[in-house]
Amino acid sequence: MRTAPDGAWQTLDIWRPQLGEINPTTGSGKVYSSSLAYFDFQGSVEIEVTCLKGGTSKVSG
Repeated sequence: MRTAPDGAWQTLDIWRPQLGEINPTTGSGKVYSSSLAYFDFQGSVEIEVTCLKGGTSKVSG
């Protein structure tokens, strides 16, 4: 993350939560690994996301 348009890049801490999905019919569940970054800002920022391993099927922002 950096302040737009030409601020210094800052590395954010990343958390690796595991998310559970429960099937309400059977009660069985699946566990998925995820990544989470949290930051606060004022004004405009640029964000760069780098996927280091594996892939992704959805990004929320």
